[in-house]
Amino acid sequence: MRSIALLFASFCALAIAGAEDFQGAGHKLEYEGAPIKYHDQTPEDPVARLQHRLAAGEAKLEFDERHGYLPSLLEELKIPASSQSLLFSKTSFQRTFISPENPRAIYFNDDVYIGYIPGAPAVELSAIDPKLGAVFYKLDNEKVRRPRFVRDQDCLRCHGEQRTLGVPGTFVRSVGTDESGELDTRTEVSDIDHCTPLADRWGGWYVPARAARRCIGGI
Repeated sequence: MRSIALLFASFCALAIAGAEDFQGAGHKLEYEGAPIKYHDQTPEDPVARLQHRLAAGEAKLEFDERHGYLPSLLEELKIPASSQSLLFSKTSFQRTFISPENPRAIYFNDDVYIGYIPGAPAVELSAIDPKLGAVFYKLDNEKVRRPRFVRDQDCLRCHGEQRTLGVPGTFVRSVGTDESGELDTRTEVSDIDHCTPLADRWGGWYVPARAARRCIGGI
């Protein structure tokens, strides 16, 4: 009986550990190792497919003198310009280019997010792969003959840790800033989701007044 009890206790401990890993219990999971091998696998997300089309001459990114590759990216990835959201908090690896006067624009559809900052050297992209989950890229926003998306491992410092349950993923931050857009982490609201009160969701974001009134039942 004692052996059975010990075996049962060991099984429970393993089950709990497994459940914690499955839930991403505040620690990074080893997604670089087998069986996932995150960076060793070739993605099949919309950005990767666009790169294949560019290489094959089946698509072309046009360079706009004002916005660089952004308009062409929106068209090729089928992302509506009307999805634009603006945030002035310095929450990007290109944080030095972000300010209330020069906010970061986020464009999105169900599968792809694009981050664009006027004057910044790169366009930031995140795409959902059917096997790997979120995959992160950057595209140098300067006119070249063959523009190329590069997988960006630096993004995983935030997008592959506790905030995303220990695996690569996306999340929303709501955090107050000073007048320059520098974060005041003491004001941050953690774990933003559909249950977060509206008043707590938009720290560091610009929200159009008409949209805000609609959200709270106004006109």
